[in-house]
Amino acid sequence: MYPVDLFLLTKTKPLNNEEFNKYIKSISKSKRELKVRDYERENLYQLVNLFINNDISTELMKGFYYSYSIYQIGKEFDLIKISTDFVLNIEIKSEFTSFEKIKNQLLINSCYLKNIKSVVNAFTFIANTNTFYKLNHQLEIVEVDINDIKNILLAAFQYINENLDEIISPSHYLVSPFNDIAKFMNNEYFLTNQQLQIKKEILKDVYELSQYKFYKIVGDAGTGKTLLIYDLAKELSKNKKICIVHSGILNQGHYKLRECLINCEIFSAKEFKNCNYSKYEIFIFDEIQRLYEYQFKDFIDYAKINEAKTIFSIGTDQIMQESEIKADINGKIDKLLDLNKFNLSDKIRTNINLSSFIKNIVNLNNVNKNADYDNIDVFYVSTKNEAKDLVHYLNLMKYVYISFTTSIFKPHEIDDFISANNTHTVIGQEFDNVVMIIGQNFRYVDSRLHSPKHPNPNYIFSKLFYQGITRAREKLAIIVHRNPELYRTLIKIKQNNEEE
Repeated sequence: MYPVDLFLLTKTKPLNNEEFNKYIKSISKSKRELKVRDYERENLYQLVNLFINNDISTELMKGFYYSYSIYQIGKEFDLIKISTDFVLNIEIKSEFTSFEKIKNQLLINSCYLKNIKSVVNAFTFIANTNTFYKLNHQLEIVEVDINDIKNILLAAFQYINENLDEIISPSHYLVSPFNDIAKFMNNEYFLTNQQLQIKKEILKDVYELSQYKFYKIVGDAGTGKTLLIYDLAKELSKNKKICIVHSGILNQGHYKLRECLINCEIFSAKEFKNCNYSKYEIFIFDEIQRLYEYQFKDFIDYAKINEAKTIFSIGTDQIMQESEIKADINGKIDKLLDLNKFNLSDKIRTNINLSSFIKNIVNLNNVNKNADYDNIDVFYVSTKNEAKDLVHYLNLMKYVYISFTTSIFKPHEIDDFISANNTHTVIGQEFDNVVMIIGQNFRYVDSRLHSPKHPNPNYIFSKLFYQGITRAREKLAIIVHRNPELYRTLIKIKQNNEEE
């Protein structure tokens, strides 16, 4: 989205609401549909008229991003203007609500916008009284005069005229509990409205209702399951003893969180076998679909008898092994009594174009002509050394290389490309930029990505690949080794089927 001229927006009164939203989308070059309501338009017109009546030049009304929302997060702003020295934010209300609500909104807005400029001037305009409130340096809400607004607008005369989607990156706000530990522990992150609602319902039931014993949070890769359950663990651990079970291999982030979290212990699935259940009040399972079937049964038997509150996090698209399909932990959870189920449907971790590209890789029929794949690169190499040299180069460019988990049963070409970060060790983690190598074992059958058997008969190659590429937040690079047909197909996807 690009900035618009607020004064010129007041000359759109004959348009109905649908026409107005299309007009704003057009002049701001927004890639998303806008949903400005009638009363919001009237409030904006009133703000502009107030400016005019107080001799505020129309030149100062240029350069505002109007009705902007951060995609994937759903955070909305009424007005943003980026000057050379600070960010100006004006939120518009029909009427006064409360100082607390105004303060909370401006505090949250300031936290978001400080990723653009360190100085944020945040105001709220109340339309029915023509009054302004400001969040001051003491983080208090104070009423300000129109002349204060005028001075701020004068200071913001020079402004940035760029695409705000390229200035604000969702990855700045979507932290990983494992890869952004300091930010996580300092609460320097935000939950989406969907995550907040699930959190609210679970906490309310745990502390007030006790209606359910079990809670299941389901979501595909990138929907924020892990952040949500660790946020819940941090909140619940203030007055309850928490046990978190990661159904896989613990990463370095897990070990660091062990030291940081109070009243909260983290176990791998292997360690959980020897866990003393009675020490804990609440259990949280991350990636529960990977837990061994016998462990799941033993724990459920205990939880039913002792009424242990339990939160399950499960990714139905993150199955990587034949044994996980056979165990069907997800189906077993659904049969539990006293179960409350939640679904995370919004992709938040990966950007929209990366998510679209990944969908198209999995299924060639999932074409999105509106997607921009500039952040995806596909390379071809014909030798192992070429592949290793390219990975080294991309490492220097801040890409994290994720290799396929190897087998102890028999050798395979993937053994030549191992790294510390493999498709099992990165479970639950995320990285800004990811690179993977795929070879001769991949092809398309009936438009779907297909691969032969993994040397470990329990692993599913295509699922491992999906696990790896969905760890990326911003950029993805795929190195194709000795598979020209696959390379041509991936290049065609990257070009977004332009030739068709």
